[in-house]
Amino acid sequence: MTGTHEDERPAIADFVALDDSARFAALGRHPSPAAAICDYADACDRLLTTDVARALAASAALVVTATALGDTNALARTRRSRVAALASSGAFADALALARLARDDAIRGGARVEAARCLTVQMQPLLVTGQAPEALEAGSIAREELHALGEHLIAARVEINLGNIHKALGNPGAALKALDSAAAALGTQPDLAAHVENARGESLFLLDRFVDAREAFGRARSHFAVAGGMAAAVVEGNLADLSSREGRYQEALEGFARARDRLGETPSAHAARMLVEEGEVFEMLGIPEVASVRYATGQQLFDKFSMAYEALRALVGQGRVLDATGEPEAGAAAFAEAAARAAKLGNETERSRALLQRASVLARAGRLGEARESLAGVARDSLTGPLDHAMAHFHAAVVAERSGSLASAITEAESALEHAAVAGVPPVQADALALRAMLLRRSRRPADASRDARRAVTIIEQMRGSLQAERTRAGFLGRRLAAYEELVAALLEDGSPAATAEAFAVAEQAKSRALLDRMRQAIGEPAPSHDRSRRAELSDLRARLDALYSRVASDSQKGIRHGLPEAVRVEIARVEGEIGLLEAESIGGLTALTRMSTTAASLRPPRVPRGTALLAYYRAQGQWMAFATVDERTTAVPLGCDDSSLCDAIGRLGFQLRRGLSQSGSMRPRLVDDASAVLARVAELVWTPVAKHLAGAERVVIVPHGPLHTLPFHALVSNGRFVAHSHAVSYSPSASVWSELVSRTSAPSRTTTTRVVGVPDPAAPCIGDEVRKVASLVGDADPLMGERATVAAVKSLLLESDRVHLACHGFFLPEAPRASGLKLADGWLTARDIATLARTPSTVVLSGCETAAGAVRDGDELLGLSGAFLGNSTNQLLATLWPVHDGHAADAMTCFYGLSAAAAPGRAADACQRLTLDLMERTPHPAHWAPFALIGA
Repeated sequence: MTGTHEDERPAIADFVALDDSARFAALGRHPSPAAAICDYADACDRLLTTDVARALAASAALVVTATALGDTNALARTRRSRVAALASSGAFADALALARLARDDAIRGGARVEAARCLTVQMQPLLVTGQAPEALEAGSIAREELHALGEHLIAARVEINLGNIHKALGNPGAALKALDSAAAALGTQPDLAAHVENARGESLFLLDRFVDAREAFGRARSHFAVAGGMAAAVVEGNLADLSSREGRYQEALEGFARARDRLGETPSAHAARMLVEEGEVFEMLGIPEVASVRYATGQQLFDKFSMAYEALRALVGQGRVLDATGEPEAGAAAFAEAAARAAKLGNETERSRALLQRASVLARAGRLGEARESLAGVARDSLTGPLDHAMAHFHAAVVAERSGSLASAITEAESALEHAAVAGVPPVQADALALRAMLLRRSRRPADASRDARRAVTIIEQMRGSLQAERTRAGFLGRRLAAYEELVAALLEDGSPAATAEAFAVAEQAKSRALLDRMRQAIGEPAPSHDRSRRAELSDLRARLDALYSRVASDSQKGIRHGLPEAVRVEIARVEGEIGLLEAESIGGLTALTRMSTTAASLRPPRVPRGTALLAYYRAQGQWMAFATVDERTTAVPLGCDDSSLCDAIGRLGFQLRRGLSQSGSMRPRLVDDASAVLARVAELVWTPVAKHLAGAERVVIVPHGPLHTLPFHALVSNGRFVAHSHAVSYSPSASVWSELVSRTSAPSRTTTTRVVGVPDPAAPCIGDEVRKVASLVGDADPLMGERATVAAVKSLLLESDRVHLACHGFFLPEAPRASGLKLADGWLTARDIATLARTPSTVVLSGCETAAGAVRDGDELLGLSGAFLGNSTNQLLATLWPVHDGHAADAMTCFYGLSAAAAPGRAADACQRLTLDLMERTPHPAHWAPFALIGA
């Protein structure tokens, strides 16, 4: 701080802490009170770069003191500091009004330099409130006034602001020209030079000159990192945004986390901007629920701060999320609104970007006339860099393809690829390659199609491998499955053994990869968030879940038997959804993987032993197929069914199974016939086409896909016989998961005894008999039963044992599969709890309702209890596909352990087959003998 008697003047924090009269008295002790308060205003400006809240308070106090002092120029100067603080906090209307008063004060006082500077601080409020021409005019006038007064350095600062306005208007070339002029005038002043470098980086970013932008941001960060505060946070956020655009999503997330730490909790314009930028990362990572929250929150702040230009980016992002989550009409409307707002603001670049995305959405919705009209409204000369041009050609290709013009679509896709290569943005390259692969395949050029799709898959795999959290990896892959499907479809058109083998391998890359990652990594509890309020909110939500579980007690036993009460299910799903959202929003909350992800090269080809067949199903671009691997040879078999017929048959089967569970007595023979007829129809679709390839296979490992995960393949009727009559059937989420499980079974067992747990109650009294009989068969002298089977005790048992039998109520929530669980004596053990245990037993039997049920997510990830156990250290799991009566379960489990004792070691599938046939004799309806499924090795 400069000025008279500086060492006698209190620091700004001490000065503003005084009351009004004391501040006035302190100034009166100085030879030049007006100069002293102007020095305090300079200190307030510096404070603004590190603490907006303190700067707001300090500037308010300075204005009050300057008003009492009665010096017009001092009042103008303190008001200018107040304007800067108000603008930084987003109070742009107040800032603009005060800036005009400050300029009037300076003009009356004859302070021509101060008057020009008061004009300068009007620029940002004018811009963000949609008055861009007025902002440019104010800056130009201020610059000329300052040059005329010989204040060339201050004029250079104005030039920085003019550059920022050009940048906001979508004119990065004009912005760079202004910034370069400012840099030449400023010389080596470090603070200002750093601001220029940051602004230059933002302009270079808009021109897709990413290498140059990163260098500029790096120079700015090297200066601001020492001082910290808002300027450092802004540069950190800009670097994160750049990393996102380049497809370096993990780096982007970590950068935004650092930026948030620097910004603090106070809402600000910069915080709003970063929320939207981070939302784009989550959107690209396939986590739309988090992206939507980021966009909505950012939009609210933009509206609060009257930031019209920035609001465009949030609105366009919301449009993309709506389209991606199955609301294309709402998405198209959001794009149309963004285009209209951009036109009103004079930002032709943003208007064209919104129209391009709207054209794609409309074309995919079949509204081709409107799509072509939207495309025609794009001003190509307003697009600023190769990435913009790549996206323009990409969207044009989508419209052309939907309009039936493949040749035009291919030409547009090729142009998109050329521009994407120049931009060097991997995600856009992968998307453009997948699009062109589809167009080439439809043009009967499978070799060219497979080449493009293979390149797209390679890029996606490289990017996926860089991500360090399960949720982000799964979401990222799930958003880009089209490339894998196109490659599989193109390879199968080749038909050679090598192409078929590659197609199978590619299909495996698109299935249950997150589960495979978990199996290969040491994963524990999600890392705690550094955000104290978020940790508290998570704790509250988990306590609410526990309270919901406890409501399902003795007065709700009927609800447990037949599914949880609907109100409880809905509330559990809602709370579990909030937990998942909070965890995904925080980098610290995402479950981190401790070493490199599984890559395509590390996916083991299945080594299927003699006498066993592996049957893996897959759907690629609407075509259903099965890969049958027998005697080390894989054959691709087209099923010839469509989604509609398959889903209809599966729905009819579900109806027959529910019917069989609820009816008995004289109706049973007819019910058996009805169910068998539907099972035969399903078999015609998914089993009969592959049956001839399974001849001689005693055991079949089924790898379902999509809706097939709900099917009891062992109960299908082929040639008048159930599949279980011919084959011992087991299940696995993917062939690679099965290979991994087989390799894990070679580890030596820590114990040889099967530990037995049971929680009987009035709704399931037979559980007690089951526990006693099973314990006697397996030699467990001290089964954990009744009140002793607490959550803590069972967790301890799971950690210590290699074989565990659990007989208790189970429930499955398709809306929130991680909240599915097992009812113990004092609470529920959920899939989320199981997944975060240090280890689980190698073999687990779950004798309860729906314990094998799972919800299928993108990437064919199966979420539920079975996935939680297999993703930990369990190798094989006997569980149920649908609800079972406790009496049937007790009989089945007693029978199973008797058969297992007689079976050869490692032949659990054979024991399950004999169990199925035995139960079939006792209770003919498949609803009662078919729910038991062996999953794993």
